[in-house]
Amino acid sequence: MIGDILLLESAAFSIEPSRFENGQLSDCPLGEGIAALIKSKLSGQEGNWAFNRIVLEDFGSVLMLSRESKLFSLTTCWMPTDKTENSWVIQFSQHHGCLRQLFRPKDDLDLLRELREDTQRVLHAEASTKNLKWISEIEYRRLG
Repeated sequence: MIGDILLLESAAFSIEPSRFENGQLSDCPLGEGIAALIKSKLSGQEGNWAFNRIVLEDFGSVLMLSRESKLFSLTTCWMPTDKTENSWVIQFSQHHGCLRQLFRPKDDLDLLRELREDTQRVLHAEASTKNLKWISEIEYRRLG
């Protein structure tokens, strides 16, 4: 079952601290390799997602993408555990803009589900990716 947040393990993505565009070194890896992989694999699908560049934040990488005039983000974060350093979290969300947010718009659940399924398919195809696990937002908060 596909949930809100995807957990995974993969040694293919660097766990070295990332470097921001201004040259400053981050405190931790930001997962831009995962975002770049997903972007490159999904970019090849005709008629699907339109992508912006990957933005490095202090908590991880954010990939903004759109479809049918709707804006979404895929956020990757490093989350080492006592079992492995190579564990990652991917969060999915839809953005509505400041003014529309005041009216509590509903997310397009069909497109969010499709984004999650597309991402899962890309990561399943990667030989180094293992232990893909979907969890709810509530379960994720309990981890932290």
